Amino acid sequence: MKKMKKLLAVMLALALMAGLAACGGSPAPAEEPAKALKIGVSLDTIDSDFWVSTIDNMNEAAAAAGAEVVQRLCEGDANKQNQQIEDLIAQGCDAILCGARDGGAIVAAVKKCNEAGVPIIMVSRAVMGDEALPSLQVLVDNISLASGSVEWVAQKAQEEGKKYKAVLLVGSLGDQNALERQQGHKEALEKYPDCFEIVAEIPTDWKVDQAYAGLQNAFEKDPDINLIITPSDAMLTTIQSVLEPLGKWVPASDPNHVRIVTFDGDSTFAKMMEEGYVDCGAVNDTRFMGAESMNWAIKLANGEKPAELNALDPGIVATLDNWSDVKGDIWGYVAYSSK
Repeated sequence: MKKMKKLLAVMLALALMAGLAACGGSPAPAEEPAKALKIGVSLDTIDSDFWVSTIDNMNEAAAAAGAEVVQRLCEGDANKQNQQIEDLIAQGCDAILCGARDGGAIVAAVKKCNEAGVPIIMVSRAVMGDEALPSLQVLVDNISLASGSVEWVAQKAQEEGKKYKAVLLVGSLGDQNALERQQGHKEALEKYPDCFEIVAEIPTDWKVDQAYAGLQNAFEKDPDINLIITPSDAMLTTIQSVLEPLGKWVPASDPNHVRIVTFDGDSTFAKMMEEGYVDCGAVNDTRFMGAESMNWAIKLANGEKPAELNALDPGIVATLDNWSDVKGDIWGYVAYSSK
């Protein structure tokens, strides 16, 4: 009887094993969780509110996607940046975001990324030329923003029935951002010949001493200049230092006021807008810049391809008319108001 029971137990065990085999065998081991993406970030510097805000938005987007961020700074050295990007490739980064020190020098790093099959996204500054193209460029719509800021002054000129004598400051001719801002400013100035006369066009190469000397010379030749257009907020304190001795650094409510149109949106700009010394500024949207670039790094790492080379940040044209409505969305105002 005991032998019969043992035999029945063995037969039942064999039947159970056969049933499991028919249903696909033993349960499959649990799948390993997907490996977190590693995204490299290569920047020139983060000593500006713009980059601090942009990086914050990048990191927020990376955290939401569960991606690891490896950040490097070249501190003004374009060759060092190229070497750092090679290191990010060697570390196994799945994609790289690059705020280039130099749009021409960065071509070497772009080539290395392309050869390694690692997507690289340019942030805020484009690659100069077409020798090697990145996977994507997240850029400010410089032309439209620059044009839009001058268009606002044209509307004011028409309302006032006056013609402005304008000085146009120009950034470095080796910087794509500077060239596009110059293009946008000039297109709008030339579109309204009844509103503007370009008295002087001053190349600065992004150097404040050149801007200072050029502005001083322009006002000596024509003291009636009443509009200054600059491609960067970095020139605002220089403009102030030229206008103050002339009694022309006064708020917009003063008849001696010289209208000022600028570009970027930093904390100096925000302070001067708040106090009425600056009239209009084209502002980069750091939320778009940071989140869009990081989200696309993740998409590219997962095999998705963008439809276009450039993703353009539409930005904000902030004016004395809309300042109270838009200032809360401006990175420079956030920095200024928190001090």
